Amino acid sequence: MIIFIFIFIFSSGFIEANHFHGGTIRWAPIDPYANSSSVGVTIIQSYWWSYPSVSCAINVPISTSAYNDTNMNLTCVDYCSTDGGYSNTPVNILTDCTSISSSLGILASERSVNVTLTANASFSIAYQSSYWPSLNDPPLSNFSWSLLCSIDLRMRSDGFL
Repeated sequence: MIIFIFIFIFSSGFIEANHFHGGTIRWAPIDPYANSSSVGVTIIQSYWWSYPSVSCAINVPISTSAYNDTNMNLTCVDYCSTDGGYSNTPVNILTDCTSISSSLGILASERSVNVTLTANASFSIAYQSSYWPSLNDPPLSNFSWSLLCSIDLRMRSDGFL
């Protein structure tokens, strides 16, 4: 029964032909013991898309012609004055296809990007848009959403970032 509900929820979204189904943004220090004025950080993005309306390729979603104008950046949304220089060279949302499920109509994509930030930076970045499948009946659209990631490069008392 739970599988049926899961499939029904995802299938109803595909009927509306919207292509984005959520994801995660996370980060990790390249060296958790870094003790210098700059810190290397890996930002990892994982997203789920409608398949086959989004192609399994590199640079998802712009690798699909219908969405080639949807490239955007993860933008600073909170404490941007202490973003450690992130806003000068923001990371884009492009990811690479990692797997597909034809039966569920889902494509998974992921990409890791290394950035160098100033030590003690503390801020939040987000992927913000309105591409989201409608689950209402009748369908409603144009709702905005955000996937948020908080990055805190202040040294902890145990010596880790």
